[in-house]
Amino acid sequence: MRNRNRRAYRNKSDLNPESGAKPKKMKKRELENKKEKFRKSREWKEFRSKMAALFNHRDYITGKRLVKGFNVHHLKTELTEESYCDISNESEFMPLNSWCHKMLHYIFPHYVKDPTVIDRLVEVLDKMKELSNGTPPFDETLIDNEEIEDENEDEGVDVNIPSPEVP
Repeated sequence: MRNRNRRAYRNKSDLNPESGAKPKKMKKRELENKKEKFRKSREWKEFRSKMAALFNHRDYITGKRLVKGFNVHHLKTELTEESYCDISNESEFMPLNSWCHKMLHYIFPHYVKDPTVIDRLVEVLDKMKELSNGTPPFDETLIDNEEIEDENEDEGVDVNIPSPEVP
């Protein structure tokens, strides 16, 4: 309890509510709440549907069919509340499935510091392709069942993956 109190009042402006200063976490939380409210708006939902249609309901990176809960990625990284809600320029957005979206957000800070990270990534992918004869492993943990169903929906393939039998 003592450590928590020490951390809670590190900034003296936190003790005086009249100082006008807000802790940084509060600002970030407020922005996240406003973003969440915007994501629930009719305007955003219509824009999201429009973006999916513009990209033929495909993930921009993989070309796979967009699955339920796909993301519309902002290409601008420095977003304020106002710029986050500005959806007037469609060229600043692209639809991505969640894995691609997470991967982009993970790799981008490394790319900004050192653009050759992409060259090394391609080198590793090429080597993996070479050593595996171009056959990717099937890993159920990386693929949503919804995504599998969506991919095979057009082909009429029944995708009931049997669970392994327990001896």
